[in-house]
Amino acid sequence: LDQEEQLFCGAPWRTDRLTFIAAAIEECKASAMSEEEVATYISLLQREEILRQAREALEDASMSPAAMEPEDAKEAWSQAMEEGRRRGLRTEELESAELAFFKSL
Repeated sequence: LDQEEQLFCGAPWRTDRLTFIAAAIEECKASAMSEEEVATYISLLQREEILRQAREALEDASMSPAAMEPEDAKEAWSQAMEEGRRRGLRTEELESAELAFFKSL
């Protein structure tokens, strides 16, 4: 597949990965691949969508704390970090978000 996404606050990180997976699913369906095999790809797409949402939430919370009261910003960031951990974001992604958050306070 294409390049995996990895959050890096302050730099572009989104790729066409979700688009490629969705296109592959459509090709699998068109080729009469078994429903079980297609379901595997659908599961992969759903997992990637969950990771994208966690990355986007963490990026938002990390990059814009100045727009909130300090305590609200810390709470939003803490929740986004916890969700990122729970969803399985990489250590490097969490560290990038942490650095961005404290730099922008």
